[in-house]
Amino acid sequence: MTTINQSNSPLERMRAIASRFNPPRVAVEPSAAAQRDTKKAALEAAVQTAKAAHDAAVTALDDFERAPANHVYDTIEDAEATLHEVMRDVASEDCEGSHNCGASEYRQGFFVVGVEYVAIASVEYNRHDKTFYFVEAFRLRIEPAS
Repeated sequence: MTTINQSNSPLERMRAIASRFNPPRVAVEPSAAAQRDTKKAALEAAVQTAKAAHDAAVTALDDFERAPANHVYDTIEDAEATLHEVMRDVASEDCEGSHNCGASEYRQGFFVVGVEYVAIASVEYNRHDKTFYFVEAFRLRIEPAS
């Protein structure tokens, strides 16, 4: 019986010659730097998406908190006492940090026994060390909504 030597067969010789000129194609793994850059880009995109969602949620919460329908009181006195404190706190927060001065007027709608009113806060600021503002005068008045 004749045995054909596989390494000397014409087919194997042709494959050997071809492999020298056209090496077999192997899936090449991306380099570690390329993998790191891809992962970093994906994480940065996720952070941007999360920031956008956070900003949208903060805006929605602010809109909810400012809606007059979410400020319902039993009496004008209750509304005035609560809104005086809340609006003064907002004015103080707006002037936190260096060179930050809050608005001169703040408005908040509210309801008392089904009637809509507007609380209008007039604010005056002063500076400490010509850098940091603080609330110096705060006046609140209540008017029926137009």
